Amino acid sequence: ATQIFVYSYYRSTLLFKKNSIFYSVIMSLLSYFIVLYLLSFIHANLFIAAVLVSASTLFFIYVFRGLKEIKIEDKIRVGTHSLFAKAIVATVIIIFITEIAKFVGPSWAGLLSSAPSTLLPLILIIHLTYKREHVHSLIKNVPVGYVTLIFYSLAVSFSYPAYGVYIGTFLSIAIAAA
Repeated sequence: ATQIFVYSYYRSTLLFKKNSIFYSVIMSLLSYFIVLYLLSFIHANLFIAAVLVSASTLFFIYVFRGLKEIKIEDKIRVGTHSLFAKAIVATVIIIFITEIAKFVGPSWAGLLSSAPSTLLPLILIIHLTYKREHVHSLIKNVPVGYVTLIFYSLAVSFSYPAYGVYIGTFLSIAIAAA
């Protein structure tokens, strides 16, 4: 769902030239929730979930392969007011998604755990501060980051029952980093 979210954001920035940030947020969140709704009908075990996420990740790595890596040449100095405003936006998004999870029940709360609660504020900060092409560079690398998340999640599913939360977390992070 998060990969559909970034794909929708990317496509929306190409489709809507004016007010692309507003429309991109709306379209990407709408796409995200539609995919969550569809995923709510799948009762996946560990194998099915791993295959589904892995296939999606490989697909989006392929889809985003043509996007250019654009470095930020002229770094903008961030003032206190700007930083505070961005922190408030990020906080509101995270609190909103967390609060929704309390009202939708356990199966939807599990689906919402993949919400782009930190990714959306990051995308917004980059989009508001720089250009959409800089956002595209970030989006290109989201599926690549999911490879590590897949390894971490699989490691957690095996290491927590065997070693507990603390050692299991350490082992899972080590496996994902490797």
